[in-house]
Amino acid sequence: MNGDLPEPVFSPNTRRLFVIVEVLAVLVIIAVSLNAFWRAAGSVYRNVNVSHTSAQIRQITGNLRALYAGQPKMDGGLSAATLINAGAFPVDMVREGKVFDLWGGEVWIEPRSVSAADDSFIIAFSELTVDDCRSLVEDNLGNNRMEGLVGAVSSLGFFMTEFPPPPAIVEKACAGNAKTIGFVYKLKI
Repeated sequence: MNGDLPEPVFSPNTRRLFVIVEVLAVLVIIAVSLNAFWRAAGSVYRNVNVSHTSAQIRQITGNLRALYAGQPKMDGGLSAATLINAGAFPVDMVREGKVFDLWGGEVWIEPRSVSAADDSFIIAFSELTVDDCRSLVEDNLGNNRMEGLVGAVSSLGFFMTEFPPPPAIVEKACAGNAKTIGFVYKLKI
């Protein structure tokens, strides 16, 4: 024995197989990286939409309070057109005579009840995904809540008045077919 190892002999097929395995490994790494990137980008996009929508809610609430400053409560027969013409909605929400949120769902405002004693109103957002609903509720009923907020109501009938609401309640309120969430505010604060 002279201590020299024999040179490995690779056939052309073995080399091709090795290159194919390398390429597949690189593709898997790229796929995993892209998946992580898209998840992070989606989260950032949702946070931006929620922050912008929360700012719009503050603007709408302020506009309504200014609009109804001399009245004890809101009129029951409000139409989107009336509120649009009165400047209650930010202009970036208005398209073709209707009001839409950043997710493409319709937004409307209505008095909470017809009772003379109740001066609260609801700003409702429709067609929200479960994640968007959850994020919007947590942002507006959490530490960022606005003065005069009474609570939030979902299309499943959950009325949340605890600030911030327990995560389990938010999950139930925004689950499944709950595509609409309304925020209830006092007109006079």
